[in-house]
Amino acid sequence: MPIPPSWKLDQNLAAAHAALGFTVFYWDRDFVRSRALFDRALELDPGSPDNNHWLALTTMQTGAFDVALDAIRRAQERDPNSRPSSPTRRSSCITPVKWRNPAGY
Repeated sequence: MPIPPSWKLDQNLAAAHAALGFTVFYWDRDFVRSRALFDRALELDPGSPDNNHWLALTTMQTGAFDVALDAIRRAQERDPNSRPSSPTRRSSCITPVKWRNPAGY
């Protein structure tokens, strides 16, 4: 995926990192790169519930369930009424149990 021209203007925009991370996650399915972009977005804007939510989705894909659960908890703390965060939290709790012991799920 080519880097947009606006990216070259300001490397310190959290929204730019998050938007590119979202695109890399869904379009390229490059979970390592999308995690790096969401991590950078959160360095620039640690209070963003959306960026924490997207980080949780990314880290779930790589099996980092503890990181995903922490990220989704931060998202819910920052926006308790966030509808996307609730299903993600359930998934990040259930997936590791299912993965570690599929027969006992």
